Amino acid sequence: MLTPEADLLRQLKLERHHRKAREPFKRSLFVRIHAMVQQYGLGEDFLSKIDELADNVPLAKLSSQGALVKKDPQLPLFDLATPEKYRLTMAIIEKVDNPYIYFANSPEEILLCTPLFRRHPHLKPEWLAAHHFQTLLLTNLAGDKPGAS
Repeated sequence: MLTPEADLLRQLKLERHHRKAREPFKRSLFVRIHAMVQQYGLGEDFLSKIDELADNVPLAKLSSQGALVKKDPQLPLFDLATPEKYRLTMAIIEKVDNPYIYFANSPEEILLCTPLFRRHPHLKPEWLAAHHFQTLLLTNLAGDKPGAS
């Protein structure tokens, strides 16, 4: 028979083990953005596009493309970056600087992070994960509730 202290210790170890086993591994924001930099061959010119689109969203161009489907990216567990790609990835993260970037799955969504956050800063994470940012932005501009599908 176990002493009360040993039984408590065993119970705590079991609880910690079960808690750790349930938490899925989440890739860092750096891995997510760097994977897109690598996959799409983004360069320094992408930083100027972020600034340009943050201030002036071409609504006619967005609406002419129609609704886009959000694709799940294939992310590595970790990424090794060259110094140039590391600086570019960190510059993108610093320039966008809002919580919607965690849900971006393509360069287009990175570009739309800032305008979407400025216009509608309280979107639910479920909507951000399920819908392309262009669709959310156009739905918001049309006056409908985002994610009401």
